[in-house]
Amino acid sequence: MTADVNLVEKALSQWSILVQGGVVFILLIFFAVAWFTTKRKVLLSWTLAWAMDALAMLFVYHGVGTDTTSFQVISVYEGYGISKLLFAFFLSLGLYQYRRVSFAMETIVPRWLYWLVGGWALLLFMMNGNAIREQIVVYSALGLLLVSVGLDTIIRDKSRGARLLAFILILDAIWFLHHAVVLFPALWGDKVPSYMSHISFADAISEFTVGLACLLAAGLRAMDEMWEANKKLEASQQALRNLVDADPLTGLYNQRKFRGFMGDVSGKSGVLIFMDVDKFKSVNDNWGHAAGDLSLRRVADMMRQVFRAEDGLFRMGGDEFLAVGFGLSHKDAKERIDRLRELLALPDENGIPIFISAGISEFGGNTPIDEALAMADSSMYEDKSLRRRDSSTSIRIGGGRTGKG
Repeated sequence: MTADVNLVEKALSQWSILVQGGVVFILLIFFAVAWFTTKRKVLLSWTLAWAMDALAMLFVYHGVGTDTTSFQVISVYEGYGISKLLFAFFLSLGLYQYRRVSFAMETIVPRWLYWLVGGWALLLFMMNGNAIREQIVVYSALGLLLVSVGLDTIIRDKSRGARLLAFILILDAIWFLHHAVVLFPALWGDKVPSYMSHISFADAISEFTVGLACLLAAGLRAMDEMWEANKKLEASQQALRNLVDADPLTGLYNQRKFRGFMGDVSGKSGVLIFMDVDKFKSVNDNWGHAAGDLSLRRVADMMRQVFRAEDGLFRMGGDEFLAVGFGLSHKDAKERIDRLRELLALPDENGIPIFISAGISEFGGNTPIDEALAMADSSMYEDKSLRRRDSSTSIRIGGGRTGKG
């Protein structure tokens, strides 16, 4: 009867180890493929972690049922212990890489991690082949290492992926510490609970959960990076659109932007103010093109000062400008033009005053934008003709007075 029970226990042990080993090898293959396809450092560390765990499972399976006093079993437990320590090390290294913590040897965290793993490995070799002691050392080392790394992550890192993985590692660490606590009374000759002989069934669930958490964390990181990349792409596209839609000299919108701008504000009403710089060619001829460019930039600057932020300001080409004033009346528009003329009439740094002609038309309601634009353009030329007649009259009157004098 006892022999039958022993055979059943041995079979359960072997099957539980096979189940755990199968889970570990599946995780190893999955992480290896993920690393080969993405070349992420964190996935390489986690691939190495599952490789070490797979090696540990080979040591365990090889040692099941072997005489516990043989040198072969001593090497099995030490090989298992070192492999498990390296499993925890690479798992922790991957978590720190996931957190983007620098892992140079001179930093505090890596030094602490390397020394801890090395210290536990040395302690393992000092157990002189005592299987129970070696298992207690291994499980205690795994538990304390993963708890330390997990708590450090939860305290220092606020990202959802890192915290999720840290929480799962802490649960796994508690499970390892459970093994150490259960085995501890065996140091005084107490019997090890029978379920510990096939505890690998539960270990398989624990390790599958850790592997799933690693994959989920990597997926969350990839999603976050895609979201950030998409934001940067949208920002770049917007910047490119702004460059295409902006006049490089003045920074105002260009004629290309006008149609889209008016389409975006369909349903609104207001006024169009079409403006033209008087005798602009003479500025270029008398003072040079640099002075002409300065005059155009000055017109744009004064337009920004006179009009509101929500109004559309455009350089339509050459010395022609357009302002779209939403909700402005004809009277409001004229007052802004008068203010603009006052500011531009003051000589600039080259001593050049600027004079403009302007035409106003209303849009919205029953007035299409093309019709309103044509009306503003026509009104601007009427204003220019009127200003020329006034200027000519002033010159003739002034000349007559001089003649009389």
